Amino acid sequence: MEYALKKTLTSLLVTTAALSFSNFSAHAADDNYVGANIGAATHYRLDCTGAVACDRNANGSGKIYFGKQLDKTFGAEVMGWKLGDAQGNVKNAAGSLAAASVHSQGVAVVGVAGTSFDAVSVKARLGVGYARGVADYTAGSGAAKSAFVPVMGVGASYALGKQWSLNADLDRLPARVNGNTRVNANMFSLGASYKF
Repeated sequence: MEYALKKTLTSLLVTTAALSFSNFSAHAADDNYVGANIGAATHYRLDCTGAVACDRNANGSGKIYFGKQLDKTFGAEVMGWKLGDAQGNVKNAAGSLAAASVHSQGVAVVGVAGTSFDAVSVKARLGVGYARGVADYTAGSGAAKSAFVPVMGVGASYALGKQWSLNADLDRLPARVNGNTRVNANMFSLGASYKF
């Protein structure tokens, strides 16, 4: 079942990206873009009450994305992300809090709305993702779950020229680790994008 769901989502993402890039090819040049960001700060919302180890901040996070500007205001992006490990209390399959290390990754299709002021632009993102959350419990057991999740974010860019831009983004990237628990994470990331 999970394999079929992943295959369906992958097909949906590829089809959506292909249609958005081909259907709007009549627009001016430089309306496609690709980018990568490194997580400068990733914070999981974890319960740390009585936890032996507590570190809600994760290292080794980042994202890549491909986008299409549909007009001056609206666009679409296909995004993939990976968030590093954080430690705290996470509900296990029985519904009890237990000390664990968590991490997640996923892909998403988001709509983008934004505006520009000379070289500076701001935008907001809202869409749906398919994320896999993993919890490695200190007691020795583990849990993992893949599920559809809402994805949202805001960002700002500074254009260095016609093609290159520097970007700062804040994304909310939730994931489920089992049927009882959704872990929410916020990633602030910095990176660059290239228009073509």
